[in-house]
Amino acid sequence: MTTLALTRRWRQANSILWARYKGVSVAAWLYVALATMALTGLMWDGAWHASWGRDTFFIPPHDLMYTAITGLFFISAFILATSQQFHTELSKAGSALADAPAGVWMIFAGCMVLFSAAPYDDWYHRTFGVDNGTGLWSPPHFMGVIGGLIACLGVLMLLRMERQESAGGGEPIRGLRHLTANDTLTLLMFAFITLMVGALSLNFWAIRYWYRVEGTYYPYLALVFGPMVLVIAQRVTRRAGTATVSFLFPFIFIGIMGAILRTLGYPLVVSLPVMALPSALVLDLLYARFGSGYRWLLLAGPLCGVIFYVCEYFWAWFLTGHPWHNLPGVLWVMPAALLFSTAGMLFGAWLVTQLERVRYFQRQPA
Repeated sequence: MTTLALTRRWRQANSILWARYKGVSVAAWLYVALATMALTGLMWDGAWHASWGRDTFFIPPHDLMYTAITGLFFISAFILATSQQFHTELSKAGSALADAPAGVWMIFAGCMVLFSAAPYDDWYHRTFGVDNGTGLWSPPHFMGVIGGLIACLGVLMLLRMERQESAGGGEPIRGLRHLTANDTLTLLMFAFITLMVGALSLNFWAIRYWYRVEGTYYPYLALVFGPMVLVIAQRVTRRAGTATVSFLFPFIFIGIMGAILRTLGYPLVVSLPVMALPSALVLDLLYARFGSGYRWLLLAGPLCGVIFYVCEYFWAWFLTGHPWHNLPGVLWVMPAALLFSTAGMLFGAWLVTQLERVRYFQRQPA
């Protein structure tokens, strides 16, 4: 086969990836499916380690995760290698890769981070043991979660670039009415991002205080980035309801995974994510009432933070049978947590505004 014929075959395959189904490219559908597969493997992996320990790297949950990651990598690499389809002046040296969608570049970068974390993780466990008490905050695990977040952000960017209508301006849509396929996949990706951000804060706290008896560090970590993600989700989708869905879906997803794993005989399964549904609901109600302004966030930050603390306190009491044992420490850290919550919301709103000003969300891959 000649080079010209091979190039034509590659371009044809590239055009199939950008064909639309229900307004979403085939590439984006594959990305979301593989991200869901990887997250399923991650939940399974947590139950495997908690129940059976860690024997070798090539255990079924790892195989599932890295099969999905490999799929993400090859699709991204193929798109980048055939990206000359995205411009007309093929004679310009070096211009081909520059015109590939930024989201694809981010997915590719996230996969590279994840691949780098795999041998590091194997070496780390061989050197320091199966679990030295750091959990997701061990260097290779933390590296892997960051890679996963980068890849999910890339999928999210690609979905928003493919969206036909403008993502900014106008009054927020209340609830989940008239959802397009693109909107649904976008909500799903925000739920994945929220789950991973919540898992990092929960894990750092739960590994050290395995039963929920200490409320100093975990709520603080949850409020550093969690509210920012929710405000970004609201303003990107322009839907009052996005914040609640971003927390409700992880509860449902992990609940289903837990039920399946229990049925399969796993004695220990991963715990539910952060108990922040009431705070997310309040944030959605405020967004529906006040829209995309900034001033109401000065109230929403402290209010949602306090609600989060109260809910976590009683949730921990319900699970353990006794309240947090270090209430003075909680009260000492709480003002800083509320400050970070408010600052994160303001930064998230500002970031989306800047992206809308440069009309980022209205760009389309050709």
